[in-house]
Amino acid sequence: MKIRNYKRPTSPRLLDDFWGSSLSNFFDAPFFGESQPSLNVKETDEAYTLELAVPGMPKDAFDINVDNGLLRLKAEHKHEDNQEDDNYVRREFSYQSFERSFQLPEDVDSEAIHAYYTDGVLHIELPRVAEKAKPHKVIEIK
Repeated sequence: MKIRNYKRPTSPRLLDDFWGSSLSNFFDAPFFGESQPSLNVKETDEAYTLELAVPGMPKDAFDINVDNGLLRLKAEHKHEDNQEDDNYVRREFSYQSFERSFQLPEDVDSEAIHAYYTDGVLHIELPRVAEKAKPHKVIEIK
């Protein structure tokens, strides 16, 4: 039996020829601006760092919480721009939202997690619990 890879159909070729590739890109794009931001994860001996590319979103659009070892990140931003002149009205609006969850490793100190937002990148620092040095122990044979 021959197995073929299935690809989701896009707009017919005739429409692509008429409208250009922008129409098929429109149908393939996420609906209502819902998409997942690009994510980088960095790991050092001291911490894990999540970096999410979310340009244009204000700092107060984010909701970050930790519950039972699960880090949840939500963001929602609505923008509307109206401009009225003598002969026309221009109205533009946009809506962006996303939600992501991450199961935290056991060595993360959930009480010390902090976040900051600079230049369109949300940084979430997940400090690791310092491993305590285990004292030397002599075991007696009984």
